[in-house]
Amino acid sequence: MKTLHFYSRFSAFILFFFMSFLPFFFLGIDAEYNLNQQIDRGYISRNAVFFAPDLGQDTLAQIVNCETEEEAQAIIEASEAQDELESQTIVVPDNQYRENGLTNIETILSSGGSDYFAAVHKGKGRFVYFSGNVMLPPILEGRFFTSKECLSREPMAVIGKDLLNQSFIEDGKRFIYLDDLACEVVGIAGIAHDSTIDALYFINLGAVSPDQQIGRYYVDGDSDVNVVFEKMQQVSSDLLQISMRKLDLPMTYTDAVTGNVYMKTYLKAVVASLLVFIYLSILSQALSAERRKIGILKVVGISTKNVNRRVHWPLLAWGASGIALTLLTGAILVGIDYFALPLSEVIRILITCSLSSSALLVVWLVLFDIFDRRTDLREVTQQC
Repeated sequence: MKTLHFYSRFSAFILFFFMSFLPFFFLGIDAEYNLNQQIDRGYISRNAVFFAPDLGQDTLAQIVNCETEEEAQAIIEASEAQDELESQTIVVPDNQYRENGLTNIETILSSGGSDYFAAVHKGKGRFVYFSGNVMLPPILEGRFFTSKECLSREPMAVIGKDLLNQSFIEDGKRFIYLDDLACEVVGIAGIAHDSTIDALYFINLGAVSPDQQIGRYYVDGDSDVNVVFEKMQQVSSDLLQISMRKLDLPMTYTDAVTGNVYMKTYLKAVVASLLVFIYLSILSQALSAERRKIGILKVVGISTKNVNRRVHWPLLAWGASGIALTLLTGAILVGIDYFALPLSEVIRILITCSLSSSALLVVWLVLFDIFDRRTDLREVTQQC
């Protein structure tokens, strides 16, 4: 009997530790990989849509495979040269102010709905507008400007740490000259280790002149940014009588050496399938052991209330202990900066995985209760 008790409780402890820790660890590594790719591309994810006024030029995405680093670097340099050429040949009608107080470009980039990040892409500069819940560039010090501040005429900047030596202090505030603007520095962007984001700068879109807002644009975010782009394209057609065309996404070294082939989606499916298999397997074995245990307890006259006290509540406690161990382990990993991610993002993943595992623990207990009520004492007695 003691063996049955130990088996069920230990199974619950191990199961719910792994059901919460493995997704947390995998999603943390996956988010770190995505962030590194965003940073390599100038804090632009693979979800982003680059676009510019349609000049009737055809642009085809090139997917190539490279065997050496030199070949990959040559492709990246060619891609950067094409980006620069396209940015120099863009011509659009006058970016005039409208009755709403915004320029045509500001109206277009702010018309995408919610939960997206949009910017004018100018080399190392980003003239930014964002709306809703988006993952902003990681901040080492200070803050990023708010969505409302994006359309403010007061110049503000978030700069990479490599640009700090170009800034100066005046009246207790830090300023920097960027694109002929004296911008107040409200934040320092970057991550714990050196990266390409250290050389970038972000300026609120409303602070730059209408002429500076003309160029290449991109929208980014976790949701389907193609929908956002289509809304902007429609507004552009109505305001400027010109449509927007998609451009190739800037290429990184990883893009070049992999030929734009990624296995992350398949890995997520494999990990999810494995966890479901483990959950169902242990659940099936635990239910079988539980059925015998509950039957024996009822045969010897133990009441339903005592069955809950001896069986269900200990299972809940052991399962919750497994989830608590995940929270403790996650806190240790956060404390030692194991993941090269913003602290808030790691905590969000940890809490999400813990809550998901808690929901599975509730399902586990509900199923045990159902089997408890359906236990046939005569059948159990014969099996024993």
